Amino acid sequence: MAQARAATRAASEDGASITYADLDARSDALAAVLKAGGIGGDRPVALVQERGIPLLTSILAVFK
Repeated sequence: MAQARAATRAASEDGASITYADLDARSDALAAVLKAGGIGGDRPVALVQERGIPLLTSILAVFK
């Protein structure tokens, strides 16, 4: 079922959109950067961004 949704639009803003697969890949990449920087499950992370796809990506990366 997850692969069936991979190409489905997960979010859109101002004419731009992102699929579930792209959102997952981008949030995985950001999560890896955070982990490499020493951010783990016990460290708070502040997100200061405008609403939109980058904020959604960041939120998912922090959860990962």
